[in-house]
Amino acid sequence: PTCRDELFQEAGVIVQQLEYQAVRSVTGIEGVLEAMATLPGRKTLMLVSAGLPMSRAAGAQPNPSSAIEAIARRAAAANINLYVLYMNVHFLRAFSAEYGRRHNSLFDDITMFGYGLEQFADSGGGAFFQVEVDSDPFVDRALRETSASYVLGVDVRPEDRDGKPHFIRLNVKQRGATLRYRRVVVIPGGTDGAGSELTV
Repeated sequence: PTCRDELFQEAGVIVQQLEYQAVRSVTGIEGVLEAMATLPGRKTLMLVSAGLPMSRAAGAQPNPSSAIEAIARRAAAANINLYVLYMNVHFLRAFSAEYGRRHNSLFDDITMFGYGLEQFADSGGGAFFQVEVDSDPFVDRALRETSASYVLGVDVRPEDRDGKPHFIRLNVKQRGATLRYRRVVVIPGGTDGAGSELTV
């Protein structure tokens, strides 16, 4: 008779543990970004993770939108080249001999643990790779992409110096090209006039 109540209680405990894990992970990532912000020039951050439990459901903690926005601001301010490798252990576990039974929620698990990481990479203008078996091709690609880069200067108008996030969109005519750039920049207030440049 108590099975249903016990099930809901256990599920509630699991949810709280996952939310706590997500909050700690987001806080840790923010700390890394803040530390990297003290280093000069363009930096590259390669984040390797088995997943960041983050739900899109209403009332979920941490709130995906606010958490991702905060991370995006820090990545933009730190001038970071971002690569996120999502090690999909859920996929490997589900098809392993040890698991031994059908996993009906496999794709829900993959989505829940990968959603936050994918949004983090996208908001920071970086790359997101989902790794099932071998990470070497993705690491090699990141090394090739960061071996050289273009620096784009954008005119900053006085009204842009408001300390608020500004969204940037960049397009090229070359077909098949992959663009990685910061989508959000925060321009601190100052006395400089128009004609100053912002590096993107």
